[in-house]
Amino acid sequence: ILNKELFSKINGLDATKSVYYKIDSPFLAKNRPIYYMPIGKLTYTTKEQTFDKYVPYINKLLNKYKNQKGVIHTVTYELSKWVQRDIIDSRLIFHETDTKDFALRKHLNSEDPTVIVSPSMGTGVNFSDDRARFQILLKVPYPSLASQKNKMRQKLEPDWYVYKSVSSLMQVYGRGIRHLDDNCSLIILDGCFGDVLKYSSKWIPEWVKDAIKRVDVN
Repeated sequence: ILNKELFSKINGLDATKSVYYKIDSPFLAKNRPIYYMPIGKLTYTTKEQTFDKYVPYINKLLNKYKNQKGVIHTVTYELSKWVQRDIIDSRLIFHETDTKDFALRKHLNSEDPTVIVSPSMGTGVNFSDDRARFQILLKVPYPSLASQKNKMRQKLEPDWYVYKSVSSLMQVYGRGIRHLDDNCSLIILDGCFGDVLKYSSKWIPEWVKDAIKRVDVN
């Protein structure tokens, strides 16, 4: 929810007739670390060069977690295709729009340490326990401004764009931490996350900030 007033406005609720109770996460920060590795900013104009920089680090991370299941959140199908093209690893499971459920079942049911690569596993999916011990986020999930609906939302409510971005980040974060004894690491490679921290930190809960560890790669 992040913000009572904006959440109420977006969803057509009367903020004066609602109550927002905010508490810290009951999950220990050591069990849900966020490793921010700013390899490069993955923007529209720099995405190809930045992804090329990603490749060796993705390979290193896959090797680090070679005995564990994980998720690579690509945010777009274009990035999924690039991972499929440039990362050679038999553990990786890819999907198209019509094979998402099949790919998810394959990942969950496999006894091997599979890694599902997807632009659409950021919400509504349970990767508890050994279903995912690590997640790699390739791109900050900014809403697409190619959508006329999103453009109108941003015009009518300037805070909506950043709010939605942070909300989507929180959803991704939560896929792998499902109960008190669970543990899962989130690794963020997109340098644009630094802009979120610098300019939009008011939207990020303190219990999330407490879990962030910057890893300098240069």
